Formats: sequence, C-alpha cells, structure tokens
Amino acid sequence: MLAVFLGGCFENQKQKAAACELEAQRTYPAERLELSNQMGNYIKLCMAAAGYAWSMAHKKCQPAFTAQRNAYCYVPTGAVAGAFYRLEMILDP
Repeated sequence: MLAVFLGGCFENQKQKAAACELEAQRTYPAERLELSNQMGNYIKLCMAAAGYAWSMAHKKCQPAFTAQRNAYCYVPTGAVAGAFYRLEMILDP
C-alpha cells in the first residue's frame, strides 16, 4: 500500500522538471540546453519556485551540462515531501 501511495511523488517531480525544461525552451527558443547557462538557471529557478532544491547528492544525478533537467538532481524542500522523497529513493532501484 505504501508503494502505491509513494508511486506518484517522484513521478510528479519528474513531470515538473520536464515542464520547467519545456518552459525554458519556450523562453529561450534560440538556445540549446547543453550550451546555455540561461536555460539551466531558468530550470533551477522554475524547480525552486515549485518547491525543489538543487542537489547533486543522488547517484543518478551525474555532473553534466544537462543535469538541470534531471529530476534526480532536485529534492523537495518541504519537510513532509522531503521525508516521502527520501523513503521513495530508498525503494528506487
């Protein structure tokens, strides 16, 4: 039952990261994420506004020019959301 409840938490985080990336692409249509600090910063700010902090602590967050769009590179800032996130990451294969 707990797995069913947690199933949507990180999935929502991935969807938000994708939405932030799309918003960055619309804001900077002539830029490429791999080469654009503006797009990377935009995604980080968008995720921060949605309640996520940048963190490279997760093993699936690899240093790269496109790390800003990787949902594993963010952690929820809320106490309850953070606790569920940590639990879900323990169960993540």
